[in-house]
Amino acid sequence: NVPETGKPRISWYAVEGASKYELYQATSKTGTYSKIGTTTDTFIINKSAVTGKMYYYKVKVVFPDGRESDFSNIVNRTCDLPKPVATLSNVASTGQIQISWEAIEGASKYEIWRRFGWSEDFAQVGTTTSTSFIDTSAEVYVDGYYEYTVRAIHSNSGANSADSDI
Repeated sequence: NVPETGKPRISWYAVEGASKYELYQATSKTGTYSKIGTTTDTFIINKSAVTGKMYYYKVKVVFPDGRESDFSNIVNRTCDLPKPVATLSNVASTGQIQISWEAIEGASKYEIWRRFGWSEDFAQVGTTTSTSFIDTSAEVYVDGYYEYTVRAIHSNSGANSADSDI
């Protein structure tokens, strides 16, 4: 999926001599497939996908003389939430670190993760339904720094966002 939008990105290998590729989609593996796009590239992004919903895809090759290949194997993808764009600031009165982001439609909550410098693994430091979080557990260090990331959480855990940039 494309992290910035959460939309499914379906890709395949190029076929020699192909003039175009047609992508078909269904909402169940054995459902009725409808053509959702034609391209000369080896990928399509399903921009109309709905967050949290699973889609099934298959591709057909079309050759310059009009011949068509059999369908490819079927792959499935869930449309994810887009990744948050986080910013950091300090609370003027306390100096504590505040992480903020824009609300993401479909998110039920947000997880905030932190690590001390690049040497540690990220650990979850909070969860909120708000669009900001003040890290009250951060300590002052002379020789180090904290790094943060935010993840948008969907009611379907398979549709959670990618982590925000650090």
